[in-house]
Amino acid sequence: MSLSDAERARWAEIDSLVADHKTSLKAASTHEDLKEFATEHGLMNKKDFGKYKVSLRKIGVDYESLREKTFKSRDNQRVQQLADLPEAVPTVRLWTAAVEKDTKASFAIVDAENTAVWYGDFFPNDYTRVPGDIVSAEQSVIEKAIWIAHKAITALGGDVGRVIITTNYPDFDSDDFAAAAVKNGVAVEIVADPDDTRALDMAQAPGYQRWQDTNLADLVEDMES
Repeated sequence: MSLSDAERARWAEIDSLVADHKTSLKAASTHEDLKEFATEHGLMNKKDFGKYKVSLRKIGVDYESLREKTFKSRDNQRVQQLADLPEAVPTVRLWTAAVEKDTKASFAIVDAENTAVWYGDFFPNDYTRVPGDIVSAEQSVIEKAIWIAHKAITALGGDVGRVIITTNYPDFDSDDFAAAAVKNGVAVEIVADPDDTRALDMAQAPGYQRWQDTNLADLVEDMES
């Protein structure tokens, strides 16, 4: 499909703009610097931003690569931040379980009071769970619990915290969820207790509980003095 005269003119305009600011754009240390430039010059829209990234490549600036480096740097900082957490941080304790049978595929997250925080059938488009695979189902519900802990901590204005998750499944440890921990800003502690079936009982129950109907802030324990 050939470009219209207006499109060609817009390409030329953006190329010229980028060339005129070549020195400052090449000095950008994060992709957010490039986004700020785009915002200031009216390029933060669906039609122009793609053109802008191409124009940047013409002067030797790779927006996507810089974006990846920015996020990697932040992840590394968050890993260190979580490793250095003091004892007195916002903490959430949750219990998780999954059911993976021919007739039922469900999950549950409950709190220390044995109250459902979130439970029901797995959605068909679940990102982690593979139908018929109990390992991925258990992994999926733990990832959901990590996300819930993040939501609970941020609901109280916190930035980072800790989540202690008890599961019936014996083959997981905290390292298995390092990526989810960094993404959600919570240090993750996994406790395997096959005798504690509170979450499994809920996962096997009919019905459902939406996480939106839970006051997530109530899940955060008082910080130790």
